[in-house]
Amino acid sequence: MKKWIINEKVIQYKQTNDNLENLVHELGIHVYSLLKNKFKLDDEERSEFFCEFYPKIPNLIKRFKFSGIPFEGYLTSSIGWDIKYFRSKKSRLRGVEKAKHKDPFYLVSPENDFTIVQNDELQISDKARSPLRLSKRGRILTDPIKQRVLYIYLLEAENTDDKLKNAIMRATGYKKKWLDNCTAKLRAKTDKRMLRIKLLRNRRNSAFFNLHLLQEKLNFSDNLNEKKDLIIKIERLRSIISKINNQISKAPSRPTHQDLADILGIPRGSIDSGIYYLKSAFEDLKKDTA
Repeated sequence: MKKWIINEKVIQYKQTNDNLENLVHELGIHVYSLLKNKFKLDDEERSEFFCEFYPKIPNLIKRFKFSGIPFEGYLTSSIGWDIKYFRSKKSRLRGVEKAKHKDPFYLVSPENDFTIVQNDELQISDKARSPLRLSKRGRILTDPIKQRVLYIYLLEAENTDDKLKNAIMRATGYKKKWLDNCTAKLRAKTDKRMLRIKLLRNRRNSAFFNLHLLQEKLNFSDNLNEKKDLIIKIERLRSIISKINNQISKAPSRPTHQDLADILGIPRGSIDSGIYYLKSAFEDLKKDTA
């Protein structure tokens, strides 16, 4: 676009309050171009950011006051600050997700292990005996407790080292081959879900690209019937993009309780309640210790 032509259109709108929707569509095209050419965002990042930024454009127009700096500069500056916040938020979310995967297993604390392996012999500390329902000298877990330990282990198996795996095997009596087989089945389910997420993102990015083309075509069309048809197509694409984003946001990136129920062949309610009771027991232990 020619220098300051957007600024002139924004000033004209603020004087007349006419055709805000067309102006927003035109600015959307300009923003999408800036994200690609000036800010060098890749396809996925550009699509996600554009989806968040686009609804803000009307407020940017309304807040703008010309004082020597054109709207183009105001818009570019706003995009720059929003990209910093967007990337910071994404980084925090990645950190939270990473922390979820690296949470210590509930039976083990780096500072004071509840379950300790010494000389190839499993020892259970006095602190852990109450939540594990063990007597002072007892070494054999009851079947319900074994199952609850198994549920939590399998959900965290990808982040568990061999030392802890061996401790779990000795505490529960489950065989290594069987545990590894369950872990592999869970990984396959998670990988399948991640592939679906990738396909959804590709579909969403394609929809964003088509939306960008349709908006550009709408902006330069003089045919009223063609404009109506383009608007319908644009709204349909926006609806598709919104649904895809919703599907992506709800898709878990790690094993779920339902996954565990599927591979073990038991009701999900048994998984939910078993994990809840064991977590609660150790949470109470932590509170008492504190």
